Amino acid sequence: MNLSISADQPTIVPGRTGTQTLTVANSGRPTTGESLVAFSTPAYTNIDRSVPLPAGCTLRYQNQDPTVPEVVNCRIPAGLAADRPVQLAIPLAVTERARLTGPALDAFSVVPTDGSPDTESDFNDNWALSSVVMTRPTPAIPVGNRVGLHLTHDVPVLAADGTATAILRYGNAGPAATVGPVQITFVTPFSTTVDPDRPLPQGCEIVLADRSLATPDVVVCTLPRLGTDQETALGLPLRSEDTGLAGRVAAPALIAPACADDVDTDQTDNMDDPGVLIPRRTT
Repeated sequence: MNLSISADQPTIVPGRTGTQTLTVANSGRPTTGESLVAFSTPAYTNIDRSVPLPAGCTLRYQNQDPTVPEVVNCRIPAGLAADRPVQLAIPLAVTERARLTGPALDAFSVVPTDGSPDTESDFNDNWALSSVVMTRPTPAIPVGNRVGLHLTHDVPVLAADGTATAILRYGNAGPAATVGPVQITFVTPFSTTVDPDRPLPQGCEIVLADRSLATPDVVVCTLPRLGTDQETALGLPLRSEDTGLAGRVAAPALIAPACADDVDTDQTDNMDDPGVLIPRRTT
């Protein structure tokens, strides 16, 4: 069995709704057990509650604060075969908190369910990043304390013991210092979880903890205010399950003001895709 997953890239205007379609395929023998799909929403986007989720899908984590991703799980029945891919139309609502144009990343994956008799032959195509492309007209920038938050990352190499620290670098280009704290949300990349044996940084909490291979953990960090042109870093402890996967795995992250008085003038550089590099180790 060799599962894979992909998605289209819909274009949605902020304040409107649309659909992103996931395609789950199997290029090997038909599955004899269920397959589990996980999908996390892009920045400033919620699941559209006015439209039902596809059959077999549920909201694993819901949070209508659009700076925190929502997570959908879908169960695909046994019998997924090479000539019968399954499509899942995920209903999305891009909120008016989005004031950007261009792609906002989302992440998704598929694996055999826990306890399934199926064995995955290659996990490298069991996950992917795609995006919702946001386009004009976009809401006007509200009145407030104007700041310029930005987010990027280093790429650590997964150690032989299966651990790594994801390094997120963030700052404020101004023109003003933030009045209040800032918030970073982080989705763990495919095959990784927050390392339970190491503490999270101060101000961070896990709002979704899920030890299944497909479903990510979601971490929300409320961090001290930033001065003008101040830059700093955040280290998040990760642990990866040994699946034979190799290469870089990544997932979306977002920085946003945590204080209503602060207004980011350009959200384009608020989004990033941090992750880790999993080397191919041979004996």
